[in-house]
Amino acid sequence: MEHLQEANALIPITERENSLTKEIDVATPLEITRLLKQCDSQLFNGWADWPGLYHHETVEAMKAVSKEVLDVLHSPDESLVVFSGCGTSGRLGFLISRSFNDIARSQNLPPLYEYQIAGGDLALFVSVEAPEDNWMKGKEDLEKLARNKKKVYFLKKYGY
Repeated sequence: MEHLQEANALIPITERENSLTKEIDVATPLEITRLLKQCDSQLFNGWADWPGLYHHETVEAMKAVSKEVLDVLHSPDESLVVFSGCGTSGRLGFLISRSFNDIARSQNLPPLYEYQIAGGDLALFVSVEAPEDNWMKGKEDLEKLARNKKKVYFLKKYGY
């Protein structure tokens, strides 16, 4: 039992089984919608032993990240914020970086947000599994993005 708990601790929260959705494959569309709504609420209220987004520790961690990113924003020509991940988190990084750059341009600021997704741009459209375990490729890709930058804030999701 202890080995099972240790192994489960190594699995990222986003990859773990949620008891709410164990039988989602046999649920009706309305039931699926309700189950996913319940799962979404766990983001804010917490899940198992994980604190939610409104938990004091989570809020403090977000404040700390905000301060670091603000420091990067003070020197946009020399800085970069990179959102990185595999699969869905990499796709979210793409969308967030594009949106933030659009906002920056609308305020006459230089775009300083980039994304990095395991498997490259192809992985934005199809699943590319093998690169998730290739940390050397991730390192090379990050070095290319960070070239000529004095300060880089790297936001990473599990994997790559």
